[in-house]
Amino acid sequence: MLKNWQATFHAVRVLWIQLVIAGISLAVVIALIALIFNGSANALLQALLGVVGVVGLSAATVQARLKTSAQGLLGRFRQDAYTDLVAVAIAEAPGKPGARKPRKVVVEEVRKRTLTTTADATVP
Repeated sequence: MLKNWQATFHAVRVLWIQLVIAGISLAVVIALIALIFNGSANALLQALLGVVGVVGLSAATVQARLKTSAQGLLGRFRQDAYTDLVAVAIAEAPGKPGARKPRKVVVEEVRKRTLTTTADATVP
């Protein structure tokens, strides 16, 4: 973590919302533990703090895991797209010097065709 502090900073920057939610939830759980040891709060407040703290920690964990998975998937899609683009660029062979362009050949062949009606057509 200390060797590559830039990666740590990047992870904190990407997951800051989840870290804030986890910090708040942890503070709520600590407040719950303090209230239980003091015995000064009623049961409803203790239950509410317990539920909010546990749900907050769980939600932050699930969000962070989903975000990390989605970013990994997007990186893989990007890599696959670039691989496909490189494969297409390599597979296209340039035309011979002085040869007619394929589009011109197709246009000439289309112009040579004659249209026939159904009555003029021969049936095999």
